[in-house]
Amino acid sequence: MLSFRLKNKTSLIHIFIFLLLVILSFLKYFSFHTSMYDLGIIEHYIYTCSYFGDYSGLLSGGHHFRPVLFIYSLIYKIYSSSIILLISQAFALVLGGIFLEKIIKTNPELKIVSPAFIIILYYLYFALWWIALFDFHVDCWLIPIMFAIFYGLQNHKSIILITGLILSLCFIKEPFILTAAAFGIYLIFKYRRPFLGGILFVFCLFLFYLVTVKVIPKFGGMSYLSSWAFGYLGKTPLKMCIYILSHPWVILKEIFTNPLKIIYLIALFAPFFFLCILSPLELIPALPIIAISLLSQKVGHYIYSNHHHAAIITPVFVAFIYALPKVYNFCSKFKLSKQTLNTFLLAIALFFHIIFSCSPLSKVFWVKKLGYSWPFYKNAYIPTKRDIKIWQALKTYIPSDPKLKISYQNFLNCGYLSQRKKIFLYPSGIFKADYIILDLKRPYFIKGYEPAISLINFLGEKRTKVIKDALARDSRLIKTHWNVFNKINKTWIKIYAYDGFFIFKKPHS
Repeated sequence: MLSFRLKNKTSLIHIFIFLLLVILSFLKYFSFHTSMYDLGIIEHYIYTCSYFGDYSGLLSGGHHFRPVLFIYSLIYKIYSSSIILLISQAFALVLGGIFLEKIIKTNPELKIVSPAFIIILYYLYFALWWIALFDFHVDCWLIPIMFAIFYGLQNHKSIILITGLILSLCFIKEPFILTAAAFGIYLIFKYRRPFLGGILFVFCLFLFYLVTVKVIPKFGGMSYLSSWAFGYLGKTPLKMCIYILSHPWVILKEIFTNPLKIIYLIALFAPFFFLCILSPLELIPALPIIAISLLSQKVGHYIYSNHHHAAIITPVFVAFIYALPKVYNFCSKFKLSKQTLNTFLLAIALFFHIIFSCSPLSKVFWVKKLGYSWPFYKNAYIPTKRDIKIWQALKTYIPSDPKLKISYQNFLNCGYLSQRKKIFLYPSGIFKADYIILDLKRPYFIKGYEPAISLINFLGEKRTKVIKDALARDSRLIKTHWNVFNKINKTWIKIYAYDGFFIFKKPHS
């Protein structure tokens, strides 16, 4: 049996994980296994805000509302580097673990719960690793802030400070405004604060409407309500609510006939052996993001291998640790010791970590296959001589002038390219760019529908022939990609070529 009697050793765990996350993210970055979407584009928004006073990227960049990036823009005035983003992300995740530990140690009812055991489970949770190693997302700050909120409420800290922390969630990203609203409901039912909870709930719902319907579209983004992912529900919040309430079987069919959504739910709760549902109130703040994921028809919202789980991690862990004393007490009636249960839970957590995470212990890390695993396979963490040559070529053949327009492949991301006034995800911007950068040995990535239109227009064809399925695995799109590459190769100035890597310069008119 394993004995989880480690005391004062959790600091070593936190330090080890922090260093591991930083090292792994650095290796991915320097081997060109991060991507323009999302590390590159987020750094671009920060840079243009810092150096050009352009705030539109913070308010609607990528159709998201992320004012918190303004803090990063202030740091970038002193020193601008992708490394800052990667370090801060690792720090935020470990800070979440520290607050989780404080919640356990300051709650008399949780004396029976081993902090070291819970911290190990926290760092084994699959969602944490996707946030840590999938580029950079401000969602990471949601985790320590939400743990701080639970800690403050549990220990009766200043309600003004707690309210401020709840409202701060609204400025990380617009979906988390609903998370803040859910905290209002949590205050009502858990802490009997109907006035404060009610005000928070109503205010946050109004703010969500204002941001998604007014602010984001005004600055060039697309409202959630006009997104095809939720279009089947209706075009207004009221129509969406009416449809959900009046068509429950349609909603249930949407959720339970989609295998990926079933896997999503299993990935979220199975590592805890579903014990977190024994503390249902603590799950309230997680419900908005879970609902968005399950109601959405966009795969990126409900696959487990992404960063969209940040608002779920904290509530499920708090619910889990609050449920553990009840579980220990129940098991004792059947002469099952705490150590036996902990061993079982650790085995469960480790199993699902291997299946669902992207850490060095996961199957994604060790099993090479085509598709999404490419940026997370073990080779992604080994910079090669070819990678070094690409770094050197970028800095040698592309001037540092931030006003230059550059179009480049998704997996050729680096701060030297993203820190420009205007960047494009190839093939977008091929009419406007001063430089085009391509690597034929990296996965070809097209985001959405508009880049496909750019491809067709570039070839001089009609829009009626636009390739609707803009994915790299579509053979027609790959063929079109090669046609575009051949045309660029003939009409642009090739200033550098090495082992399938090319830098093209726009010919003088």
